[in-house]
Amino acid sequence: MNKLLVDCINKNIGARVGPVNVSIIAYCDDILLMSPVSGHINILLDACAEYAGKWKLEFNSSKSEHYITGPRERECKTQFMLNGTAIPRVDSLVYLGLPIGEQAFINDFFASKFSKTERSLYSLRPMGCKPFMLSPNNVAYIYKQYCQSQFKYGLEVLHIDKTCLKEIETRQNILVKNSIGLGKYCLTTPLFDSLKIESIKQLYMKHKVFFVKQIETNVLTKTLFSFLDEFYRHHKIPRGSFVAQCNEVERYAGTLGHTTSPKELITQIETLHRCDNAGLVDTVKFYLYLMGSTREFSELTAIVEHLKALLNYEH
Repeated sequence: MNKLLVDCINKNIGARVGPVNVSIIAYCDDILLMSPVSGHINILLDACAEYAGKWKLEFNSSKSEHYITGPRERECKTQFMLNGTAIPRVDSLVYLGLPIGEQAFINDFFASKFSKTERSLYSLRPMGCKPFMLSPNNVAYIYKQYCQSQFKYGLEVLHIDKTCLKEIETRQNILVKNSIGLGKYCLTTPLFDSLKIESIKQLYMKHKVFFVKQIETNVLTKTLFSFLDEFYRHHKIPRGSFVAQCNEVERYAGTLGHTTSPKELITQIETLHRCDNAGLVDTVKFYLYLMGSTREFSELTAIVEHLKALLNYEH
């Protein structure tokens, strides 16, 4: 496929980000064509069809989709053709497992992913992953390693609005508390500190920083990011752009902007989500230890009641 990418880029048409032509990007045979000019897309499609014919490949137009965004998207009536067949238009799409479309579509995508996280943890209940059966620390470990990980993909590059982020945060809080036998109104921060579980917002913010670190290791992505970063200092930033997300992280962490290292940002984010009552966290850890080491049901029930009282909002 590499020759096809080179041929399309050498046409010098389609989308550009600063000095870099991004009219065609691909992961194996999953190809994405991009252009601010609709006529260029058909030229690139013809190049793909010609290349496929030469190498006895076949791009299926019925499995392809086209998506238009921007202030004049409704005015665009261009038909995009592949092998003489029109490519259907969609309001949103998923490319390499990541949603492309309106903010509501992206929010629904992450809400659906967290539903899978919830189902995966609840599916382990018959195996003992439930209150009074497994140590709370073991439940937390299983949740972080095997359940929560399903939700993380895409956090680094996609924007989630505050309402959706808060809803998923609440769902995680209830899920974890229910799984270890605590009520949903117990204080979350000291409990999560004790179990070493990161909040959804903490994960969301930290993944942006992790991705910036990845970007810096590659010449091409570093060039793209540096250009966009400089460009948006002088132009309006689209709400969902990655530069806007980076600015959101910096505002959230209370830093001075581009002089701050990723390591300092991570440290500040972790500090913001840390319980400021170290004594309470230590006490919660002790009760969680007792829950994991006690086998008598009556004693276990008493420990849980003490822990509920300790984590009561009115405490």
